[in-house]
Amino acid sequence: MFVRLYANAQNKKEAQRALNKFLHIFKPLIKEAKLLIIEPYWKIRDLYVIEIEIKAAKNDTKKTLNEVLASISDHWLEFGEPVNEWLASSTDDNCNFMLSEFNMVWKQRRVMT
Repeated sequence: MFVRLYANAQNKKEAQRALNKFLHIFKPLIKEAKLLIIEPYWKIRDLYVIEIEIKAAKNDTKKTLNEVLASISDHWLEFGEPVNEWLASSTDDNCNFMLSEFNMVWKQRRVMT
């Protein structure tokens, strides 16, 4: 799966801490994770974009995924039929909870190469 995180961070070290927290939360679903980029987001100050590719563990079930996602945000938009993309944003009117490290999280199910 591909994940893009928009982390509230003033520098790369803070962005790395946010990524580490995300990976810790996602640990039940991860067999392998590969960092693709971690850089300042050009549009918004104090925001870093982090992209990772995750090879899912065998216990990647819908129930486990929903539990993990709920620990990051209480509101996720789902796209696709069947669902293959999830988006959570702290600016969404229906979002009451999102980990403070993140402004937005986008996850797409796809095969790691």
